Amino acid sequence: MNGKAQKLLKDFVTKTLDIRGAILINPEGIISEIYTFSNREDDEEKAIMLNLLPLTEPFPKNLNIGKLERIIVESQEGYCVITSCQDNSILLLLADKKIVKGWLFMQIKRLIKEISQ
Repeated sequence: MNGKAQKLLKDFVTKTLDIRGAILINPEGIISEIYTFSNREDDEEKAIMLNLLPLTEPFPKNLNIGKLERIIVESQEGYCVITSCQDNSILLLLADKKIVKGWLFMQIKRLIKEISQ
């Protein structure tokens, strides 16, 4: 990924209320960009989000349900959304519980479109 993707992620996390972090992983499985609101390198949230990445692999292949679009992990405090991008990269987002999910999904689609251009 390039500086454009980094800027888009940073803007998305810092300017969108209730978004706590974003990680972009390229098609080879390598982390391209990480941006969290705290922007700490040792942030436990990053590790937890990355541990969810294996969820993206078996479902489409083993269940014959097509390409992964979105996996949502919901907790008492918020959401982790794993989304497939147009170039087969994966976007992981961490959002607070008070965010409106429909609005969040609309913003994620917009972000993916901008990253893919």
